[in-house]
Amino acid sequence: MIPSIQKYPQFEANQILTNEQLNLLFGYNDEQTRLTRSHLIGIGIICGLDAITAADGKTVTITKGVGVTSAGYLVIQETDLVYAASQNYALPKEVAYPVLQNNAGANLYPLWQLLPQIPISNPDPSARNLDTPFLQDKVVMLFVELNKTGNKNCLPNSCDDKGSTVGVTIQPLLIRKSDADKIKAVIPGYPNKAALPDIRMPRFDVSKTALNTTPDVIRAYKIILTKAFIDKVLANLKKLSDTFAFLNSNATALGNLIQNNTIFSYDNDSTIKLPVEYYYQYYFDFVSDLVDTYNEIKTKSGAVLATCCPDPTWFPRHLFLKEAVNPPSPSAYRHYFSPSPAVAREGQRTEEIVQLLNRLYMMLLTFPKIAAPTIIAGGGVSNSDLRVTPSYLGSVLSGKAIPHYYSEDKQSNNRQLFEYWNYHLTKAGKANQNLSYRAIEYPATEDFVKNPLRYDIEPYNFFRIEGHVGKNYKSVVNYLQGIINNNRLPFDIVAVKTGNKPDALTGNTFEAQFADLESAFLLIQADIVCKGGTHPTIEAFKKLTKLAQLNDPVPPNNQTMLVMLKALTIGGIPCDVSELVKLLDIYNNRMAKLQQQFLLSNYAEKHAGLQHKAGVPTGGTFVIVYHGEVVTTSQPGKYFGDLIYLDAVTNKYKLDEQAFKFYQPDAGTASVISTLLGQVDANDPQAGEFIEKTFQPMLGKYKSGTRKPPFGRGVVAGFATGVPVSIAEGIVFADFYLPYQCCGDGSTVQYTINESAQPLGVDITGSECKDGQQVVHFLITGGTPPYKANNNNVNSRFDLQFGSNQSGTVVITDSKGGSVTVQVPAKTCEPPCDLPCKGLVTQCLYPVWMALPEQKVFPAKLIRMEVAYLTITDENGMILMDEQFVKDITDYLQQVGGIKNANYHDFMKAVTEIINQRIDKVAKGSLKIGYVVKDAKLSGQFMITSFPCQSFDLRIRMDIDGYYYDYRYTKTGVDAQLQIRNQNSNQTRLPKYGCNIDDRCKGVNIQKPCSSDSLVIKRETDTFYFVTGEFKAIYWIAEGGIPGFGTGPEFHLDSVDLLPEKIRAIAIDKNGCWAYAEYLVRRA
Repeated sequence: MIPSIQKYPQFEANQILTNEQLNLLFGYNDEQTRLTRSHLIGIGIICGLDAITAADGKTVTITKGVGVTSAGYLVIQETDLVYAASQNYALPKEVAYPVLQNNAGANLYPLWQLLPQIPISNPDPSARNLDTPFLQDKVVMLFVELNKTGNKNCLPNSCDDKGSTVGVTIQPLLIRKSDADKIKAVIPGYPNKAALPDIRMPRFDVSKTALNTTPDVIRAYKIILTKAFIDKVLANLKKLSDTFAFLNSNATALGNLIQNNTIFSYDNDSTIKLPVEYYYQYYFDFVSDLVDTYNEIKTKSGAVLATCCPDPTWFPRHLFLKEAVNPPSPSAYRHYFSPSPAVAREGQRTEEIVQLLNRLYMMLLTFPKIAAPTIIAGGGVSNSDLRVTPSYLGSVLSGKAIPHYYSEDKQSNNRQLFEYWNYHLTKAGKANQNLSYRAIEYPATEDFVKNPLRYDIEPYNFFRIEGHVGKNYKSVVNYLQGIINNNRLPFDIVAVKTGNKPDALTGNTFEAQFADLESAFLLIQADIVCKGGTHPTIEAFKKLTKLAQLNDPVPPNNQTMLVMLKALTIGGIPCDVSELVKLLDIYNNRMAKLQQQFLLSNYAEKHAGLQHKAGVPTGGTFVIVYHGEVVTTSQPGKYFGDLIYLDAVTNKYKLDEQAFKFYQPDAGTASVISTLLGQVDANDPQAGEFIEKTFQPMLGKYKSGTRKPPFGRGVVAGFATGVPVSIAEGIVFADFYLPYQCCGDGSTVQYTINESAQPLGVDITGSECKDGQQVVHFLITGGTPPYKANNNNVNSRFDLQFGSNQSGTVVITDSKGGSVTVQVPAKTCEPPCDLPCKGLVTQCLYPVWMALPEQKVFPAKLIRMEVAYLTITDENGMILMDEQFVKDITDYLQQVGGIKNANYHDFMKAVTEIINQRIDKVAKGSLKIGYVVKDAKLSGQFMITSFPCQSFDLRIRMDIDGYYYDYRYTKTGVDAQLQIRNQNSNQTRLPKYGCNIDDRCKGVNIQKPCSSDSLVIKRETDTFYFVTGEFKAIYWIAEGGIPGFGTGPEFHLDSVDLLPEKIRAIAIDKNGCWAYAEYLVRRA
């Protein structure tokens, strides 16, 4: 907003004052006051002024508060006001308000005035009580009403009452939403907080489900990582990028990367689809990082959305509060406060926002680089890439350690991610002090960054743990326990298994759990030894030190000690082992329950607070989850699908509760069945028939097809179709944490399991096109490493390259002579494209810096070309061209004698040819400037063809006899300035329009321009112009006039003494279509 009154009167003694002088003084002071509010404080609703509708719709309360209109009018309400009625409202005609009135003073839109109640006397016929149906489509607003009233006529002896009084009233009004939309549509640059909604990352497995199998865990991630949710995150990231495009020179590249990313692929059920089971949790983390970055930028954006020099035409004398009924938060119909940069202190925050946007760009470029197992000679797996990094829980992402799944390789912009991770470290020149899994890949840095566990960890409350997935849990537990011990780290680790087949544990690990049984065993052992004398069996029995050893085979016959004792007679009397049998049964039951505690299904049920954050907080427990199979039973048996079995030790029928659990039984059913089975005599020949008749009604409903468990290898239960599980038993594929140390006695659990060898197999896990070639991804399972593919050494995961449309045969062999063959189908790949920006090219129209003259003639001697240069910069910031054209254009003007109507189009074409010839010599193919003439009677337009990931800066500054044109063309628009003899200066931002986007690598069009011929400029007076048609944004250019630029549906010239020869208008409608029109004001 440029002051319209730039002078004020200075009075002298005894001077006769005129109404013009007094009104000029008042006008000057009033305008300066309003400019102070709008330009130095801010515009919009500062606090309060909330519109609250009662639940029954019978009242609307406007709370106390304060706001400032875009023209600087102060709107204050000192107390809450309640309104119960409304009536039609007509705007005063004496002081017009073009936003809501037409030229005749009539309302452009229906308006209703809110009233405390319907007046008792002389009510308006339109008065009515409020109700919800009436309020449903309305927006509440406050209007600064200026009502001009004439004073009394002069009396015979006095003229003191001559003149008028302008009364100021804040009127509460209602307007339809559809009409409010029309008013909002002409505000192209007003910051809209409602455009950036809140996003939150869903928690893993909330609401809780049964985590029984590996597919159950994967499914819990897939339920979150749906196409709908990921698309929502990406759409809001694009909206975020667009919102701050005016700050970020890399906005186009970031927007394209968000829109055209190839990170995510989806299954038939529109959930994320990944080739490896342990990728899911890291894709979950990555999406969480995107959400955290979005919220971090959004939180810091308040100051950055400060408005410098707000346009007074946005909402000059009104404030929208919000929708009358069920307004969302934030509301799209509220004029939120936009502070002035003077109070927002936006400088540093702007830098931080730009860096965060660049970090987002790098995150999208560098993901995924997931740490996979490193196979070493002999087929083992290296654990040296398992690392623990101090970090923060509850911090913004900038404060956390950089995750391992981001590459630290230099990208196409010659930058690494750590350079953008933390604004404060970067600003201090210490970006290489960001803690990270990949800190060892940084340039030279401190040892406390490369080896942070050696130094003070008090400032940190969390430890990232990475590099363990895809490895056998036993080696992970051992290696990680060594890190914990060597570095005295304050957290525990436990390993749990999916499936229903618990791994064997040793009593030594949980001595406290069996101390009472071991004591009883020693007493019974002593009694039997005392009675047994020197029999060889007794001598062997004396050597046992643990109860569990009764089941160990004893050479040379490899019978168990319990079987040998049962066969022993002492003095003709059979050895009494009944107490040992009871004791061993109790031991086995305890051990079975203890083993089952370390199945994920039971562990997650007991510890409902399991969470995933790729690490563990200080004082917590890190829970690694490894793959286990689902088998039909964990015990040998015979009834009901082996759910009921005969225990060999006790000769009692028992229920395999762990297997039964997978049928999702009702609560308490297993306990009832187990109790009843304990009463069945196994020696009774009718026992089997009794079990069938008694338990069939109980178990039958759980054996139905709808509740059948997901038994069998490799099928993801609950998915629409089976998804193969490719990892082997014992391989870590997920991790969680508990915020407390857990659990039980003794040290960390150590397991031993008997792993059966798997046959050699190979799968094609995917393929992609790179540089015109097909790259195929393979996964080897089973067999014995090391492996070879077509006689070349490979790891279990490897890639091979094939030509476009080329098939092939791959033979995999292992160290034991196993062999398997796989056929690679042909795939068509597009030839490589060496064009910048992956071949994307934009062609956009721009307004030329001067209009076609009608009768004016500008001789060459009056024209001075002060500036004419072009700079082109590639996507890496390298300058491709930086050239001046002042002399070339000046020489041309001297040749043709100047600029006039007859040679104007030739002059503009000559300028573009001069520039294009230089581009072809210095940076051929990087940019092209065309001159487009739609109608020879109208001014032409520049058509600039460029690569969107590159930047250009074309500036033309020309002086014609003291009138300056200064236009600066960039890939985002035009910064335009007009100046009359160093006095009146106008500047604005003009858009590019009519953009066409092609993909020249694929030879396809991505976006076609659309245009409209409905734009017509009409003239009301010499200084007042307006347009017809429905347009979202309108830009006016009036070189030679004051002002030289304007926006909105109307354009006012300040002076009839300085009228332009021609007025130009550019308009954009709600569909993005452009329109152009000119109006001839006068002839020279």
